Amino acid sequence: MRIHAAAARLASALVGIGLTAIAARALDDGDLDPSFGDQGSAFRVVQPSSVTFQVQGLDVARDGAIAISGDLQFGTTNATDFAVCFFYPTSGCGSYDFHLGGSNDDENVGGIAYLPDGKYVLAGIAAGPAADPPDRAALVEYDASNVVNTGFGNQGQLTVDFAGEAQIDAVESRGNGDIVFAGYFDHGAQAPGTGDDCLVGRVSESGAPDPGFGSSGLATVGFDQGDSNDDACVAVTTDVEGRVVVAGAATRADGSTDFAIARLTGAGQLDTSFAGGGKRVLPFDQGGGNDDFATAVAVDRADRIVAAGLVDTAGGQQVGVVRLLPDGNLDDSFNGTGMRTFSISAAGDDVTDVRAMRILSPLSNDIVIAGTYAPVLNATKTFIAVLHDDGSFDVSFSGDGKQHIDVPNLEPVNYAGGLALWGGEILVGGGFSSFGQDRDKGWVTRLFMHQISGDDFESGDFRFWSSHLP
Repeated sequence: MRIHAAAARLASALVGIGLTAIAARALDDGDLDPSFGDQGSAFRVVQPSSVTFQVQGLDVARDGAIAISGDLQFGTTNATDFAVCFFYPTSGCGSYDFHLGGSNDDENVGGIAYLPDGKYVLAGIAAGPAADPPDRAALVEYDASNVVNTGFGNQGQLTVDFAGEAQIDAVESRGNGDIVFAGYFDHGAQAPGTGDDCLVGRVSESGAPDPGFGSSGLATVGFDQGDSNDDACVAVTTDVEGRVVVAGAATRADGSTDFAIARLTGAGQLDTSFAGGGKRVLPFDQGGGNDDFATAVAVDRADRIVAAGLVDTAGGQQVGVVRLLPDGNLDDSFNGTGMRTFSISAAGDDVTDVRAMRILSPLSNDIVIAGTYAPVLNATKTFIAVLHDDGSFDVSFSGDGKQHIDVPNLEPVNYAGGLALWGGEILVGGGFSSFGQDRDKGWVTRLFMHQISGDDFESGDFRFWSSHLP
């Protein structure tokens, strides 16, 4: 039976038993889903009003729970704490302070990751005690009822201390409950002249370092291209073989930065089958200061690595995207070269942040990128851009492959904090700038995207599944 006929019979049956069929209105890709929240958006207000909520991440649990995370700055003390706010099925916000002493500035710059059993972790930095103030890489875990899981690490928290400062900029959970994270540490504090290096770690759900990964659960990567030799990895993902892929930036001899990507084996060693030595540095060199920085990474179903981030130009900044084959070579089936850049508006190179990226499942393989741009002076907006597998824009999405988010009923100064796929649609979360009356709000919007789940049955718009039926 073709889906067309099945949908028609379902609609007829609903009317026959006295139920009104859903109005036949096909949503277009990129439209706000009006069935979600208020006109497609939901909000959370953090109290008291003297706090500022800087949103850093978004994730969705297997049971559909939605949460954004970030850090709170209290107006009376200027100290910061980890924070998380929930949108579904429960609501409300909470915060966490590592209480190590010193400044007590704890920042959830690494975002949030749900574990398979409903627990979740927040990651970032915890300020050290007064006697040893450099920042520590830090994790805290909560159980599914949103209570700190005291069985994780040291009474719910885990910190990683080096001679200099360290932080976690990205965190991800694996199907077996392991937690993988990436960031950087001050390698120069231990070995002068070597700058910052990437920090990669893997711990169990209980917070125990994985002895089978690197050295006691930790691995470090230095690209060491020259000048300060400062390298950082701010994005992390894993592939089906359990290998860990990290992305960020490497400082080169002239002081500018390039996209930097590394792949580690499941044992935490550089994977020599990738680019010959496990590392790849990719310059865009579009002008300006030539400071290019990868901020998001994903692996698609063909085991290709996709990284996105900011690229300097003579006129500002653009989104930069690269795709590498499994062996680390550029994939020239993507935009002819394996690399491409683009701006969001026609007014200029106005991108200020690339926050997150997801790759849709086959047959689509579309690349979805979320970030922030500044279309006019003193205003920022969240953008979503969708590229086809070949690197061209998916013009079925918002007409040109690009959509901006105007959160209804609130001031038009917003920024992206995270991106997820949920219920066959795209979720985007973020917050507001630190100035203005809405600085204490976080938001999530849901955008329709037919290629994730298939046809729009409610409207009778059959565009995906039905086109592949015999």
